[in-house]
Amino acid sequence: MRSILDALQEGRLIELPTDKKEDAIKLLGAVMEALPSVPAGTDIVGETLKREQQMGTLLGQGWACPHARFPGQGELVCAIGWQPLGIDYGTPNAQPARILVMYYIPDSAKNAYLKEVSGLVKALQTSGESFQQALAAANSLDGVRDILIDLTTRALETV
Repeated sequence: MRSILDALQEGRLIELPTDKKEDAIKLLGAVMEALPSVPAGTDIVGETLKREQQMGTLLGQGWACPHARFPGQGELVCAIGWQPLGIDYGTPNAQPARILVMYYIPDSAKNAYLKEVSGLVKALQTSGESFQQALAAANSLDGVRDILIDLTTRALETV
């Protein structure tokens, strides 16, 4: 959950102006492709969209983790998008994704990614109904940021 906390602290939480999955991925990918830690010319958007066609990345409880893996060394990084009304992820009977955590995963960080997503799933399972209600009721990016910082901080403390 460290890269999520880093993204929150470094200003990589954005309000998504679209409820379309592809457009949201393009926006988050553009944010990530501009990061100095991501090699120039890395097509995060294209690779993530290809990955989504193979298998959706909806975690449930209003969260999705679109991602793509790349050869080489580097750090796991993410950008986070919030869409107040949610994004339809095309999964029957699933609630729309309000939070998208998009990851750039170099080969050297694949284990860090698996650990992070596993921690995220556990945090969501133990967060309780009040967390989901607070997130659904959030009406500003600052409010969402506070809720997510609380979730990630508590998750990191329990690890």
